[in-house]
Amino acid sequence: MPSFLLPKTEVRRNSSNAVKPSSGVRPSLASKRTNTLLPHDFRWVAASNVKHSTEKSRLFALIIGINTYESDEFRNLRGGVADAESFKQYLEVDLKVPRSQITFLIEKGASRSAILSGFKSLQNDPRIQRGDPIFIFYAGHGGEIKPPEGWDTGGRKIQVLVPHDYSTKRNITGITDRELGKLLNGIAKEKGDNITVVFDCCHAASGTRGDEDESSSLIRSGSEELDCSIYGDIYSSQEDERGAKPAPDTAHVGLNSHVLVAACSSAEYAKESNGRGSFSTAFLTLLRTTGPDKLRYSDILNDMDLIPNQNPQCEGENQNRFIFNKMVLPHQRAPIPVRSEQGNFILEAGTAQGINIGAEFTIYARKEDVARENSMGVLVVDSTKLESYSATMKVLPDAPILSLPRPGVAVQTTAGHRPDLRLFIRPDPQQSLISLVRETRHDFPNVTIVDQEEDAQISIEMLNGKVTLRIVEQKLTRYNFARQIDGIDPTLEGLSPILKTAAHYYWHLNRTNDSPEVANNIQVEFYKLREDDSEDLIPVGDNLCVDNEIDFVVEEDQPYGVKLININKSRDFFPSLFYFDNSDLSIGSYYQHPLPGAANHVAEPPLPMNGGSLTIGYGAGGAAPFSYFLREGQDVDVGFMKVFLFSKPVDLSDVAQDTPFEEGRHQMTWKKKVKPTWGTVTIPVIQRRYPSRPKAERTGRDDDAGFGS
Repeated sequence: MPSFLLPKTEVRRNSSNAVKPSSGVRPSLASKRTNTLLPHDFRWVAASNVKHSTEKSRLFALIIGINTYESDEFRNLRGGVADAESFKQYLEVDLKVPRSQITFLIEKGASRSAILSGFKSLQNDPRIQRGDPIFIFYAGHGGEIKPPEGWDTGGRKIQVLVPHDYSTKRNITGITDRELGKLLNGIAKEKGDNITVVFDCCHAASGTRGDEDESSSLIRSGSEELDCSIYGDIYSSQEDERGAKPAPDTAHVGLNSHVLVAACSSAEYAKESNGRGSFSTAFLTLLRTTGPDKLRYSDILNDMDLIPNQNPQCEGENQNRFIFNKMVLPHQRAPIPVRSEQGNFILEAGTAQGINIGAEFTIYARKEDVARENSMGVLVVDSTKLESYSATMKVLPDAPILSLPRPGVAVQTTAGHRPDLRLFIRPDPQQSLISLVRETRHDFPNVTIVDQEEDAQISIEMLNGKVTLRIVEQKLTRYNFARQIDGIDPTLEGLSPILKTAAHYYWHLNRTNDSPEVANNIQVEFYKLREDDSEDLIPVGDNLCVDNEIDFVVEEDQPYGVKLININKSRDFFPSLFYFDNSDLSIGSYYQHPLPGAANHVAEPPLPMNGGSLTIGYGAGGAAPFSYFLREGQDVDVGFMKVFLFSKPVDLSDVAQDTPFEEGRHQMTWKKKVKPTWGTVTIPVIQRRYPSRPKAERTGRDDDAGFGS
């Protein structure tokens, strides 16, 4: 699977179903998800562009299928053309897509030049309006080549799609992931990010799409990887009011322009069975039985039939969208599996997912019962056993006994015992602000009112009939950071959303797991980026992350990128990277690792052991770069870049949030069994208008190091 779709993971054949996300799911501070706690609020926020009626569909498609190849390096396939024809029929019959809106390339018609022309025609077609759904499908051979010297792929090879006329003798190359990435980014910039891409292929070393019954007849012979000598210079011909944002002109780049559903991991084979691709068959069956108007990308892998020996992967920023659609649901608490075991109730989530002692969960027999509000009872997390990825729960006192004969699901309803926010209230003669906060306390039991401002993270006071809020966290004020927000309405409606957002912000910023095995084995590098001659972003200059701190003079619209390196000898990691903006209490997602579709699926780690690396904002990482700026009158801004690291996938989609202060702000983008673990690394990002003095002179202390995990 092309690495521009799969950040740092190589997926073989069923390379996958990628969908283009809307500009509202985030790389860097890209659009932030709604952080509601109402699990049954199903209000639509966008209208569907795919119609199940006689009305003409607005969907446009490029469908490619190849069985036979001119080069004897590849054996012929059985199901590539059949898969393409099946998807074409589905679009025409089920979705009523006119034939004139489908470009259909098979066999000899699927040459390299024709495929490239098909991509470019989607970008330039005047009939396609911004936001119209675009579907791209490829079934055929895939391949791999070694990356060129100097291109950071984290040690992984470059994937290519193999056109019908591929030939080393005639210098007709495969289509590299870098080329495909630029083509998709070009389409997204012109037509929007409502794009679905499905690549049903494998890389060359897997031997093509193997057949379950006659795999030997379809395993390719020859070298393990394609001849890279014919590629020549192909690499060089390819690629508000807040202080951090994705860099300019990158709103539809990488993971911000699609969602990828990959058919299998890089170590697996993608299969053909009965003359059809196994993944294509399963995916089409799901589309026909469920319907794209009822199916979100995040649900595909859970709801699709299991494929033997294939573990589908899912990644991308807009997985909350519906297929072929920009319609989304407000964020809802995901049900967590729960089971009864030897008289105990075991929740399949723990401290890594942010679970706390005393947290309460409503229990349901099945996932479907959540929407129907057909619950079985309530359980609370016990204080006796809370681990990294599991928790023991018990029935509430005086509650009836709960029976759970088979595994069910749990939905969290209260946060439990945790100090989220420390608040200082300046006294006023009428005590009106104290009274107002007390009225909201039942909604925010984890907000602690402190007696001294120096112990608080936020202080509030009444000035001229309005509430003024100040950020007073000492971790920030030591950098001469100052932020004040005036004019807040002294009402429940004015104050409650701010306290809720602040509590969520400080809880996720301050929750850590002091695991030396994790934090001491991750290197974080932060670079200024520039475009090379082929308009690809590359790092330039020194690593700006020094002593676990990033301190630089702001250049507006300058793109930056991050590199994570895992030097652990025995553990792979699944990283997620967020930016915490102390000036507006927003949390932006720079990168979130792919999630497996179901509990029995194996997810591929983006950060493998023994020096594996992940680039974010450049290279093969798949996420957009980010930039910073200072507000008017502000000479220093301080944010925190926080890396969550897990030894198994964890869904952190509910971490990112918008600011409560600036409504309508948009975000844009430039083997041996071991106990599971997790950890965090938090790095201050100090953005200055002017160069800083030496640290010793600035602080007068030798121990004023960065804010670590």
